[in-house]
Amino acid sequence: MLVAATGLQAPSKQDWVVGVLAVPGYGQLYQATFETFLNEAVGPLFGPPLRFAMQELPLDFLHRKAYVRNATFDFMFLEASMYSCIERENIATAMATVVQLQGGVEVYQSGGVIIKRTNDSSILSLSDVKGKVMGGFSPEHLDGFQMQNNEIYRNGVVLFAESAALIVESDPVRIMRDLEGGIMDVGFLPGGFLEYMTNLGLVDATKFATLHCRQSNSSSSNRGPFILSTQTHPGWALARMNSINGPDMQVANEVARALLTINKTHPAAVAARYSHWNLPASYQVVSDMQLATGLAKQDPVSQRSKCVRFHDLYSMITCPPGYFRLPRASVRKQCENTNFTCPMGKQCLCQPCSKALEVEVHNHPEDKRCRKVEVCKKAAQNEPATFRIRDNLERNLSLTYTYYVTEKDYITATLPPIKGTRGLYEFTLTTHIKGSHMVEITFEGGILIDTSPFLVEVQSVSCGPDMAASEYGECIATVEYVHLPNWFTHLCIWLTIIGVTLAFSLMMWTFTKRRTKLIVAAQPIFLYIICLGCAISFSSIVLSAFDDRNYEVGFLDQMCVVHLWLYGVGFVLSISALSEKTLRVKRLMVDNNGGRSSDISVCPSLCKIAVWVLVEILFLSVWTITSPPRFTRHCVHENIGGDAEFCRSVGRCNDGADRSALLIVFLSAHIAMLCHTLYACYLARHIPQEFAEHKWITAGAVGIIQILILTPLMMKLAWDDPLTTSALLSFAIFLSSLLILITLFLPKIQMIHCQTHTAQSTAREDVLFNLRREVRGLGTNTHSTNEIGTRLEVVPVEHLRRRVRALETQLRLVMAQNSVPKDGCAQYQNPSPSHRARSRLSRVSIDSALSRARSSSHPPNASITLGHHHHHQPMANTASNMTNTSSIQGAVDTKANALRRPPSQQLAVMDAKQQRSHPLESNLSTTATAAAAVARAGEAKDSDAKEVIQEKIQQQEQQRQHPYIPEEQPI
Repeated sequence: MLVAATGLQAPSKQDWVVGVLAVPGYGQLYQATFETFLNEAVGPLFGPPLRFAMQELPLDFLHRKAYVRNATFDFMFLEASMYSCIERENIATAMATVVQLQGGVEVYQSGGVIIKRTNDSSILSLSDVKGKVMGGFSPEHLDGFQMQNNEIYRNGVVLFAESAALIVESDPVRIMRDLEGGIMDVGFLPGGFLEYMTNLGLVDATKFATLHCRQSNSSSSNRGPFILSTQTHPGWALARMNSINGPDMQVANEVARALLTINKTHPAAVAARYSHWNLPASYQVVSDMQLATGLAKQDPVSQRSKCVRFHDLYSMITCPPGYFRLPRASVRKQCENTNFTCPMGKQCLCQPCSKALEVEVHNHPEDKRCRKVEVCKKAAQNEPATFRIRDNLERNLSLTYTYYVTEKDYITATLPPIKGTRGLYEFTLTTHIKGSHMVEITFEGGILIDTSPFLVEVQSVSCGPDMAASEYGECIATVEYVHLPNWFTHLCIWLTIIGVTLAFSLMMWTFTKRRTKLIVAAQPIFLYIICLGCAISFSSIVLSAFDDRNYEVGFLDQMCVVHLWLYGVGFVLSISALSEKTLRVKRLMVDNNGGRSSDISVCPSLCKIAVWVLVEILFLSVWTITSPPRFTRHCVHENIGGDAEFCRSVGRCNDGADRSALLIVFLSAHIAMLCHTLYACYLARHIPQEFAEHKWITAGAVGIIQILILTPLMMKLAWDDPLTTSALLSFAIFLSSLLILITLFLPKIQMIHCQTHTAQSTAREDVLFNLRREVRGLGTNTHSTNEIGTRLEVVPVEHLRRRVRALETQLRLVMAQNSVPKDGCAQYQNPSPSHRARSRLSRVSIDSALSRARSSSHPPNASITLGHHHHHQPMANTASNMTNTSSIQGAVDTKANALRRPPSQQLAVMDAKQQRSHPLESNLSTTATAAAAVARAGEAKDSDAKEVIQEKIQQQEQQRQHPYIPEEQPI
């Protein structure tokens, strides 16, 4: 009936519980209010009557998630800080705020006080507490620490980061004693406690001074009659759980209405020492203080703030925005690091907060803090780069990081998410690609941390001496010392041996053949000089194979100079001798034509050779003094991957300065000498090769010019390869010297050892000579002098032809008389006495005819003579007879062999020759044969045919045993 009379609906339950924070000596004071008074004032309003009971809440109940989630209480009576947390987290809502009585005065607002020693003049304001030792309650106490911490922070000092230390005490009396004793510099006390202790006579208030005084001692103020240093906040609040709804809200409303009826004379108020209850006050000041000091932090996912849960002293450390708590291990060592000694038996916190971002990234093991778009880590190629990430908000979200590797285009590597432990994460990156790479870190939900992105600089691997890192981070040799291989050294030695041996062998050959008319005509003194020059040039080849693998640099410097001198002197010596040899032949056989006098001594030529050599020596001396060749090494850079380069150390003879001008002059002078030699060959182009090998020398000089031009160009192209350049230089020297020897000595060796002069070859030379004269229109009936300077008086060909025709007629008559039958061969082999007599008479007749032809074939001024210029004499009969004998010796022997044959074979051979021969060649050959017969017949004065034939047979046998070699006239 009561429910019906009051209009209240029946609640969901009959028993209701009020939780009271179990502050020592404080909870039991409110038992009369929350049990006795509510049971009397509210319980009977409902039917059946409600029962109210009080239950103490643990001081850390808020930090026990299970305790709050499974709470059995319906109302909570909490101090302002805890209520602000449960209100922030939407756990409960205030219904009424109690007004306390202190010293008989109503206290609507509470706060804290900051005190110091009166005689400490170093602290005059809150900004002076930086670096000082402070003492207070644990960080969870509102008026004993939190409000003071907030006030100091508002004055620009971060207590947990800029003070020397915080000594944590649970008894305010000890705080005042430690402050008075000098253990601490600043103390935190709840508002009114100092006055309370002074009134009891336990403390001398004159020893302490209040910092940042905000409250005068006025009893009419709503803030109370106490001196405070901090902002004020409302007192304790009674809050209902937000889980109460529906009909149960009537119970909450009735409870609040009943509390508002209590006054300071009510037994419940007297028992708890409060004045009365007011409507719920605003706790925004406390909420702002919590956010400012880090007691509450905003969740980035839900965007709702939440109070920090305390488990121990370390968890009570809260840092303002921009500052974050150091790791637990660091906090333990922080006092030692700051050189502060914590008093015995006390708990100390030394700068446990550090200025940082919400998420800090540190490289490991340097522990350097990474900053946005700055190089955080410098690592070598393939070296692991480890990073430790600390989420100072301790959100325990999954973390994802992306590695952007810069190489032309981005190479992205997104790694799988990793889970952290208490806000700590760690990951490792590695790459061989050099450069500055970017790392981007995001949390679950795409939250990009403030320090992201940051850079990782990958550098080359640090290798040992003469080592460098490749593109893939492998250590390879920085310097590769390139040496000439052993086989090239052996090759140069063999080339030198072959060249020097060949030069001295040809010199010895010239010495052994020095009395041969061909060698005499070739001027042996020049041949010796040429061989010597080539030998000197050949000896420089072996020096091309020297490098610093087996020899000292000083010795190699000397060898570079010696190499230059050997080649230069040897080349000039051989080429100058070759040129002067050719010019001397020209002076002897061309310039001395017509009896003109000319100096044909060898001394002027030798003097010119000496001048050439002295000029070369002078040039080489200037070169050696101004810019001597030195053995030096230079680097040939090559790419080993990426941007890495290393040095291929190449050693060779080189100058300290640019020697291109000297080299051009050097080569140009040598080419000019070769051109001078070519000009000498041109002047001597009509002289027979027995005296001047102008055709062979021309070919060799042209080849050497090509070598001198092409070799420097090819060496320039292959300058970075010492083996190629050394091989080109060695072969160029070898081939140029070899060409000189081959073109000079090969024709002579061929003529002396390989060429055999017969009647046919001699007749061919005569035919070619006369053909040359006829083609040039010089005629055959007049005497003339050819271009080579040898005066040659030619027997008129028509005169010889008439004599030859007479001899042929006589010969045919003799053969007709001695005709041979079909079996003539057998009869000839065994002739009868009568046949031998006829044959003897026939040969006597032939010799008589040849004798008459000889006597009539030499009219005045119709003789063949060779002028001997060496004695400066006109043509004489003695020289003419010597020349005739020498030129027709082969023809006479050929005719003698023909006479031994049977007559039938003689006629057959003669007819065959006439059919095969050109008419002009046949007549000239017959003429030579007739001339030979005439000469031989003139010498055979004995009229006995037998003796003549025997003499011819003996001469033929001698000719077969000792082949005839035509002799040259000495120059």
